[in-house]
Amino acid sequence: MGKELSIRTASAEDAAGLLEIYRPYVEHTAITFEYEVPTVGEFEERITNTLKRYPYLVAEKDHEMVGYAYVSPFKERAAYDWSVETSIYVRKEAKQQGIGRRLYDRLEQILRQQGILNANACIAYPQIEDEYLTKDSVRFHEKLGYEMVGTFHQCGYKFGRWYDMVWMEKYIGKSVYKGTAIGPVSVLKKKDSLVKRIHIDNTAEELKRLDAAKERTMTQLGQLYEKALQEVGEVNAAIFEVHQMMLEDDDYQDAIHSMIQNEEVNAEYAVAVTGDNFAEMFANMDDEYMQARSADVRDISNRLVRNLSGEEQIDWSTMEPSIIVADDLTPSETVQMDKSKILAFVTVHGSTNSHTAILARMMNIPALIGVPLELEKIHNGTRAIVDGREAVFYLDPEEEQLRQAEAAQQTEQRQRSLLADYKGRESVTKSGRKVNVYANIGSVSDVAYVLENDAEGIGLFRSEFLYLGRDSLPDETEQFNAYRQVLQMMAGKKVIIRTLDIGADKNVDYLGLGKEDNPAMGYRAIRICLEQPEIFKTQLRALLRAAKYGTLAIMYPMIISVEEVLDIQKIVAEVAKELEQEKLPYAIPEQGIMIETPAAVMMSEELAEHVDFFSIGTNDLTQYTLAIDRQNNRLDRFYNPHHEAVLRMIQMTVDGAHKHGKWVGICGELGADTTLTTRFVQMGIDELSVAPSMVLNVRSKICEME
Repeated sequence: MGKELSIRTASAEDAAGLLEIYRPYVEHTAITFEYEVPTVGEFEERITNTLKRYPYLVAEKDHEMVGYAYVSPFKERAAYDWSVETSIYVRKEAKQQGIGRRLYDRLEQILRQQGILNANACIAYPQIEDEYLTKDSVRFHEKLGYEMVGTFHQCGYKFGRWYDMVWMEKYIGKSVYKGTAIGPVSVLKKKDSLVKRIHIDNTAEELKRLDAAKERTMTQLGQLYEKALQEVGEVNAAIFEVHQMMLEDDDYQDAIHSMIQNEEVNAEYAVAVTGDNFAEMFANMDDEYMQARSADVRDISNRLVRNLSGEEQIDWSTMEPSIIVADDLTPSETVQMDKSKILAFVTVHGSTNSHTAILARMMNIPALIGVPLELEKIHNGTRAIVDGREAVFYLDPEEEQLRQAEAAQQTEQRQRSLLADYKGRESVTKSGRKVNVYANIGSVSDVAYVLENDAEGIGLFRSEFLYLGRDSLPDETEQFNAYRQVLQMMAGKKVIIRTLDIGADKNVDYLGLGKEDNPAMGYRAIRICLEQPEIFKTQLRALLRAAKYGTLAIMYPMIISVEEVLDIQKIVAEVAKELEQEKLPYAIPEQGIMIETPAAVMMSEELAEHVDFFSIGTNDLTQYTLAIDRQNNRLDRFYNPHHEAVLRMIQMTVDGAHKHGKWVGICGELGADTTLTTRFVQMGIDELSVAPSMVLNVRSKICEME
């Protein structure tokens, strides 16, 4: 067996190979209760049906399939859409090599992108271990964080004996900030205060009482703004300015006043009903961003009701350092807490677009949302782990889980130490040469890492996250909201968004791309966009509209000719004209291309005349220059990203761009290789975009250079 394990999406063509892994489980074990080995045709159908909705993964070593994992619906009804059943099989001779863990890790990453919250494993279980069935599968799932939830006794019959079946589950939340926290749980239980409808005779006095409560609320929101300003900065503190504007909104206030005057009811009741109505209105909107505003309206209304009733605000100063577990958290609750005493947030409900989620990211607090917990069964003080990287919550963890979490914390602490040394510094050599160090990200939530690691901008925002893990294209509004949110959070720092780069190793069924013999050199990236311009136009409309909200640059992948650039410019002009006619605000941002092929390198001088910048994708450039598939483990000894031919390609690109006064960056993995940083600077590279965790390492290297 080779050293490297690769994991990919299965296809129907894998059926025969996967069946050979599955066959011994049917013939010689009670791990599956299937009696007969399915045919290759039946197995093909199973794979195809699964891939219509869920991931089906294959693990390979030296081109040999050694294991596979997939999920299936937990139940068919729509109410169960957030839960799945998992299955995994590993070749017998390949066990105890970490293959199962790797398959499950990748599987859970995809499931989180699909919005799945609960993974369930249905496992055959012996009362007494025998030659057909052990308890190893249960032990394996326990190590991965699954918990036992139920047993069906003597429900499976195979090899002339009865076996039990157990159900295990693992909560998969959505990670807001991917740090690690260990500590006691503090369950935030909110009082359900029933607001009574009371008839009042003097509506004028009631309106005065409402005005007084409104003024107290405005004052409190002002205080929250000042506190947030110190902790999360002006951009994010603006949440509470928005709350003040919402409180003073004419429609909102008119609805409350009208109810008090016309129905002669108490102000508390009028505020509560109006708040519910407005919150429901926002919640029912199609726009996810607007849906998240529902929580803001409820927060404002609840605060106003508390001030009307004279209810005392919660005193957060007495809180001990804890992992806060709650049904949901409002922005005001989040900001009022003493940051030094918050180890992490875990909520049952909430949205990644909510202001609370944004605040958690900006406060660098590990946080999970959408974790289906039964709060009444959780006791204060119970030890827990929040693993933000894997989006997992461990309640009363085992020793091995604690050991892994402590190791993760130590790694994070080393990164924070580096942050303390270099945060706020420019990436400038001792001789005064400035090199921008940007970050590569793959989703909106990753912006927290960009800011935490003090990157000077985002050099590669992979827009594919909007297209993967779904069954249809994202619409303009969804894309616009995602791009706008990133730009707003970056508060004026440059954000370079790469247009759709689907194809090769990133396929989506709904585009009908089909199977290619050589997908890395096939129908992908800009080729799809130019062949299917309506898809491209939708993304460009969202990008141009978002450009009004920050410093945006657009980057086009897999360019090989001037003709492609001219075609793109023509489509951009058409989109701009459409937006102009529709009177939608937009801006034409900086536009550049990725240099990923020898063709683009050789044409760099000509290309530089038509674009604003280059960004070198060293991953593809290396494999195309060396004619080596970088995912082929068999060719590892030949694959050399430091090959002089690759480095000369980079130098040619820099020279071609600088000849026309255009800047050049690197956004591939080579940019984070600190053994090459000095050479890149000497070449004249203007920008390096790396994983957020590498920003400070690269900066330190630049700052140490002469």
